[in-house]
Amino acid sequence: MSDRPNRREALRALASAAGTAGLVVGGLGGCGDASPAEGGHDAESAGDAAVPADGATDAVISGGEDAGGPRRPHVAVIGGGLAGLSAAFLLDGVADVIVYEAGPNVGGNVHTAEVEVRGERYAVDVGAQYFNGELHAAYVALLGLLGIDLARADVSPETGMTMTVFATDEATPRFVSPLPPSRLWPLNEPWNAAGVGVFNRLAAAARRAEDEALPYDVPLASFFADAGFTPAEVEGLLRPWAVATTTGVLADVEALSARSILAFLSRALRPDGLPVAYYRTLRAGLRDALDRMVQRSTTVTVRRETRATSLERVGSGFSVGVGAQRADFDAVVLAVHGGTAAGLLGGLPDASGLAAAVRAVPFFKARLGIHHDRSHLPAEPRHWSSINMAVTATHCESCMHLDPLLAPHPDGAPLDLFKSWITYRSRPPELLLAEVEFEHMAPTVDAMRAQDALAALAGAVPGIHVIGGWTQHLELQETALRTAVAAARAIAPEAPNLRALEAVVPGL
Repeated sequence: MSDRPNRREALRALASAAGTAGLVVGGLGGCGDASPAEGGHDAESAGDAAVPADGATDAVISGGEDAGGPRRPHVAVIGGGLAGLSAAFLLDGVADVIVYEAGPNVGGNVHTAEVEVRGERYAVDVGAQYFNGELHAAYVALLGLLGIDLARADVSPETGMTMTVFATDEATPRFVSPLPPSRLWPLNEPWNAAGVGVFNRLAAAARRAEDEALPYDVPLASFFADAGFTPAEVEGLLRPWAVATTTGVLADVEALSARSILAFLSRALRPDGLPVAYYRTLRAGLRDALDRMVQRSTTVTVRRETRATSLERVGSGFSVGVGAQRADFDAVVLAVHGGTAAGLLGGLPDASGLAAAVRAVPFFKARLGIHHDRSHLPAEPRHWSSINMAVTATHCESCMHLDPLLAPHPDGAPLDLFKSWITYRSRPPELLLAEVEFEHMAPTVDAMRAQDALAALAGAVPGIHVIGGWTQHLELQETALRTAVAAARAIAPEAPNLRALEAVVPGL
């Protein structure tokens, strides 16, 4: 497009100004002036016959040239989730990028559902959702660069993460967390005293684990024993808490990594168990951020329903196959996980070690639903929390109360919108509005070791970059983005969008 050189100059000026003037994230506005109509190509693909929406062929796309300059690198991004689209966006303007997405929609573990409540429509993230400035510094900066108003209009009110651990056949919950100054009553309930004590001690132990850099290969069950928790405390509270938003299986605690599970607690709570981190969500859903990255890109093509089936070495570059079609690239970013990534790497003779490390990272399937069913929470609404963990003999799954994060209904009545993990529920929730199944990294000791092996192999196959939150000990929007940053920096460190992000996130 004719405005590309001017756009790149503007971005460089933005990065320079941010670095010298210390601009705050919320005041950065958009990262370019492209409207949706001017944004990146979003090819309407249909299997092997996929071609970009602008009519270009693979041969044309692999021959891009910067105006008046050398040929831009040609990059394939396989996987259109948060990590893959972030890598493509960060490379925009200095590389010709094709994003291969096997599904009908981009997003990966991002899924924003539009639900209707009494005539009003709400965007609700079924997958990744919450963020805060402490755990998500780069992610928050990216949202600002995309023009998302972080001050008020585009985000929910800040909310402290509270939790309730309960069993439906017990008269009172096992634990309800306080949230000063608005919720102090849990500190005064005799039935809650034991739980408050346990989680206060856990918060302090989690802080020590982080401060002392506890190795990630220490099992959580061993950590509980070494920290002095009794079997009753572990079985009644800590084991359910540990699996409620991960695998959901109580027996998995023996395999989980202590530091990976504890990291969220150590960074979000004070030693007395009270929150220091408050969370927000995007009013329009995380899908809005992905759409903005695509719309604001000028040298990125997104191909939906286009599954990359092969990856081969061609000279100093690579050939990506979609059925019988082939396209050549200088670099390949693998933003898919498990067997998909390992299978593609199997086509490269020098990537066997990388493929083995990828294959060794374990995953579990989680089914989540958006619904109106109050039976997934404690019987008494006073006992409800942000996260409500329902314990059975063998499982513990969470239900999130979404009302505090959403705009009130005009009629003033509660929305009663909830998000539940429903993989192991004895029955599905009633009044189910949306349902999605995801694959998540299982934060086990084996996963931590496989991730360490994967990190040690970074750069072992020049031109190949494996990214995604699943490659890191903590799977977050933040870690997914940071792996995309690393790949973009290795491919094109001068990329304007990358430099703009680096300018506002020290040490990124």
